[in-house]
Amino acid sequence: MSQPAGILRGMRRADVLEVMRGDPSARPAPDPDLIRAARAHLEAAAAAWAAVVPPDVVVRVTKDAVTSVRRCEARHMAELAGRFEGDTAVVPAVLRGRLVDALFRQVATTGGISEDAVADALAGCEAEGEPVSLAVLDPQAREQVRAEVVAAGVILAAGWPDLPAGSAARTQERLLVTLAGGRVVLSGRPDLTIGRPTRLRAGVVVVEAKSGRFRPAHLDELRFYALLEALRWGVAPFRALVWSLGDGRIEALDIDAELLWSETLRVADAITRLTRLAAGEEPRVSANPLCPWCPLLDGCPDGIRQVTLASGSAAPEDQGGDGGGGDGYGDDDGDGDGNGDDGNRGGPGR
Repeated sequence: MSQPAGILRGMRRADVLEVMRGDPSARPAPDPDLIRAARAHLEAAAAAWAAVVPPDVVVRVTKDAVTSVRRCEARHMAELAGRFEGDTAVVPAVLRGRLVDALFRQVATTGGISEDAVADALAGCEAEGEPVSLAVLDPQAREQVRAEVVAAGVILAAGWPDLPAGSAARTQERLLVTLAGGRVVLSGRPDLTIGRPTRLRAGVVVVEAKSGRFRPAHLDELRFYALLEALRWGVAPFRALVWSLGDGRIEALDIDAELLWSETLRVADAITRLTRLAAGEEPRVSANPLCPWCPLLDGCPDGIRQVTLASGSAAPEDQGGDGGGGDGYGDDDGDGDGNGDDGNRGGPGR
């Protein structure tokens, strides 16, 4: 399986364009048999429980839901039910992420930002029907978010290349894949897709922009979007990359057969869990490194045991802002639960 390659701040626009293109001679040929096998495997996972899911329920499978339900079903269901509120400290990061997302889309489509990056970002969110208000923040947090958005705008304007004519760039294009006769829907909305595939060649690159620092979980998002693109077109993208503006880092993944099949297995496992839960089965507890920061910990023997065994450990770096650990950037991608991307964290929706 291809491995991500990290590139740090200071790249020229031509360098960024080269990273997006990758090595054209190394692009794999389309493999329709693999895509058919992936869809068949996902259909089988969806069908296993879909028949006993209430008829008015559609199980929505998003990038966040795949991660959440596989980490711990009990916490996933508690979040869906609103049994506890998320850490309010991540709110500034979420707002910052949504504003930076809007700036990235502006740069990708128009090539520039005005002298007031914050105003541009607010206007972009408003135009897309998902307005953002910084008034919900206290004055100190508000100024911090504004400063971070301005800094991100500088990096975007300086580093984003002019795309060739006919590049077919599309921002936040919704990807929907229906399974089990529409009872299960895979849903995603990558920041940017460039190019068009044909039956003879892979022609799409997927780009995600993050306002915070790089986290390994971002690579799972790329894999998820790559699978959705492959199922939608019958041809996989040739490359996917994430640009983390908090540390100026770009990570690129070459999409090959091994990566796609591995992601198929991961998503199929999540589909099985989500449909089983939607059918009314009891959620299962899974001890994991985030147990020390879980609001359900006091009533969870498995979690307490995990905390005891891992006493003295720190929160993993790839889970920033989740209950107190990580890098402090939280869910900064701006396309998670709270902005209307998929309606919820990917559980049963009515």
